[in-house]
Amino acid sequence: MLIRLAALLLLSTSAPVLACLPPPPGTPEPVPPTKAERAQSIARWSSDIAYGIVVSETGDEPRFKIIHVYKGALKPGQVIRPKLTWGFEPHPCPGMVPPHPAFKGSYGVIAYRDEPELSFLPEDVLKEMFSARLIESAQAAPNR
Repeated sequence: MLIRLAALLLLSTSAPVLACLPPPPGTPEPVPPTKAERAQSIARWSSDIAYGIVVSETGDEPRFKIIHVYKGALKPGQVIRPKLTWGFEPHPCPGMVPPHPAFKGSYGVIAYRDEPELSFLPEDVLKEMFSARLIESAQAAPNR
């Protein structure tokens, strides 16, 4: 009876949850970076940081229209085809669960290095980037 119950529980659980195992016992917990450290790291690492909107949701590479550029060579009005990624947000099961789809009308700030990726920066990191003057707010700067 116990074996049947365990089998039923395993079958009713989604595959990604089964594939995501905890770290081995004794593995130290990683110390997460502070918001300031995350903001600085993202600002330094990224070749491009831009605000925009998803204008089409075709497949794994939606179309993203640039509205404001904080860093890099992108231009307002330009439409790019970024790939969907988890971006800078840690995921408990990397490689096991696909990133969230991009829906038409979704908007936010993306940051990437070299190849466009569609993963919006978290609001707290973005606020830190503005307050630390790592990027200049669209309201304070003329659009490039």
